[in-house]
Amino acid sequence: TKAGDSAIYARGTDLYLEQYLSMHAVYGKTAVRVRCGFPLSDRAEIAVERAAKPFTLFLRIPDWAEGEMEVCLNGAPVACRGEVGHLAVRVACGDVLNVRIPVGVRLKGLPDADDVFAFTYGGAVLSADLGTEDMREAETGVEVNIPARRIMPSERIYFADIADVKAHPARYLMREGNGFVLCGGDISYRFGLHYRRYRERYAIYFSLRGGAREAEEERREPIDTVQPGYGQYETDALHDLREENSVSVTAEGTCRYAEAGGWFSYDLRVDPTKKNVLSLQFLHADNHKPLRILAGEEEIFAGGIVDTMHEGEAYRREFALPESALRAARKKRVGGEDVFVLRVRFSGLDDRPSVRICEFIYVYAEEK
Repeated sequence: TKAGDSAIYARGTDLYLEQYLSMHAVYGKTAVRVRCGFPLSDRAEIAVERAAKPFTLFLRIPDWAEGEMEVCLNGAPVACRGEVGHLAVRVACGDVLNVRIPVGVRLKGLPDADDVFAFTYGGAVLSADLGTEDMREAETGVEVNIPARRIMPSERIYFADIADVKAHPARYLMREGNGFVLCGGDISYRFGLHYRRYRERYAIYFSLRGGAREAEEERREPIDTVQPGYGQYETDALHDLREENSVSVTAEGTCRYAEAGGWFSYDLRVDPTKKNVLSLQFLHADNHKPLRILAGEEEIFAGGIVDTMHEGEAYRREFALPESALRAARKKRVGGEDVFVLRVRFSGLDDRPSVRICEFIYVYAEEK
């Protein structure tokens, strides 16, 4: 619903085209029709269907352009003046503009991980296609589903010349039809436009490294996850957030904590036939703050959270869910499937606020 929110603006009789989307824009006595298929096509056609008098059309120069824009007016190239990030073209009723904006592959990094990147093409995010094998789903928000089991060779890809990959990503992510193939690394993936994905698995961010592959730790797959502090991801049918006097935070990551005398709880999916482990993320800034955890009616932890072993601000601790607590697990029907859930409650101690529980809560089920 926000796609057309900032697509085109007016100033007097002039128009500013800010997003290259197919649209029919009517403003007063002026009507403009735009036809385009970015990013898979690098061309747009803009027809002035109605205008009481000539006006200036300002075409945004997008930051994803891989070169100079080309503009033709009624079939003939036209010189355009630049003005504050736009090309200005004088047009009148009946005119047709044909615009070409070169597109290409780029890397977009993360501010806190210098080897992690996503691929983009013409301003659109690309994601790797991981298929639909074993797509048993787990809910993680209102009308949001995720695959319950991860199927992916690795998030790390090793290249002989990582500097060249970063400098020239288009040499390594090659377009094939409407998709892309990653080549030159020790693992290959097929990529596509992320906004077109609906039900299949995908991956967006990858760690791109140089040299030979290192041994990777065995990855555990959670049977459940919930993101504390992030509204819709807590109040879905599975997790059913309940709280009293707790605080959610969404600045610089998400977290939730209980104020003095407060608490919050979730239904967490468990497997009573296995050993279940609860994984929580804390911050060193909260060292010595208290936490009380109730699994069902059983207290499984009560004390101060202290860590001096891990580097960095965030760290994780795990808490076993004992068999005695799992006896309180109950069946719950979610998304057409019966699952076992256990109500887990978090609070502070002695009228003190609790630590912040950050990012994601995971539940792992392992063989006994």
